[in-house]
Amino acid sequence: MPGRTIGKIMNRGYAGTVSRSPDTIISAWPCKGANIHFGDPVAFNATDSTVSLFDGGGNAAADFIGVAVRSVKQAYDWDGNAFYKEGDSVDVLTRGYISVHTAATTIDPRGAAHVNGTAFDISGGVTLTNAVFANGKVDANGITELTVLTRSV
Repeated sequence: MPGRTIGKIMNRGYAGTVSRSPDTIISAWPCKGANIHFGDPVAFNATDSTVSLFDGGGNAAADFIGVAVRSVKQAYDWDGNAFYKEGDSVDVLTRGYISVHTAATTIDPRGAAHVNGTAFDISGGVTLTNAVFANGKVDANGITELTVLTRSV
C-alpha cells in the first residue's frame, strides 16, 4: 500500500504502536519507579524482575530490553493521558518493529539508535546495541519506526 493519500504523506502512527507484526515478541513485567509512557525505552531490573524507564543518563546499553507498547488503559489524569505507573504490568516489545518519538528530523535507514535522556535520538546519550531505526522517515509529529533486533531477556 502506498504511503500517500490524495497527495499527502500519512503519519507514522502513535508512539508505542507495534508497526509490523510477523516478528513481534511482547512480554510483560511489573513497573517500578517513574511512569512509563507508550513508546518509552524500557530497562530490566534483574534484582527483582521488574522494569523501569530507561534513562540514557543512568542506564547502560545492556539494560535496554525494549519499548513500552501502547495499550488500552484507563487514563490517569483529566487530560486523557494513559501510561504505566508503578505496580502496573508493562507490555514491552522485546523484538520487532514499533513506532517511537524522536527528536531527530532526519534519520539514516538502519541507523544507530541512541537514548538521550529518555528519548530516542540519532546521537548522544547511550548507543543501543540491539536496536536501530527501521527507515529514514520521520513524520511531522516526530514519530519514526524503531527495530528491536534481538531479545536481551
